Amino acid sequence: MKAYPADRYRDEAACLHHVEAAMQEVGHEKLLSAVKRYALETAGYTRSKVCFSDNWFRVGRWRDYIADEPESPPEPTPAHAAKTADWIKSRHPLCRTLSVGQVRMALDLALVSRSEVCSASFNEGLRYV
Repeated sequence: MKAYPADRYRDEAACLHHVEAAMQEVGHEKLLSAVKRYALETAGYTRSKVCFSDNWFRVGRWRDYIADEPESPPEPTPAHAAKTADWIKSRHPLCRTLSVGQVRMALDLALVSRSEVCSASFNEGLRYV
């Protein structure tokens, strides 16, 4: 509750009841993230344009801020690692856009050697691989 903007905090007893139910549904971290996103989005709004905490939690408006939460990028797949290996072997200009994780997966699957990775000018991230 402390993350909710202080000027919009109202009816603590009702809020705590609804916050507990919301945390059981989505967990502490996601709910906290939703509260912070709402506070950031509505920073500077007048009190007539915002939702007070008791209503925001009771009505479930926090769900809108969880549903819109950006998803993490998908994990690289072996097929993706094969494409990465092709880029490394051909020294494709896009090699510089590869992440350490992508190169590590290609190395772990023995699709490329460390010398091929170095030849592709991926030396910077190689110390982490």
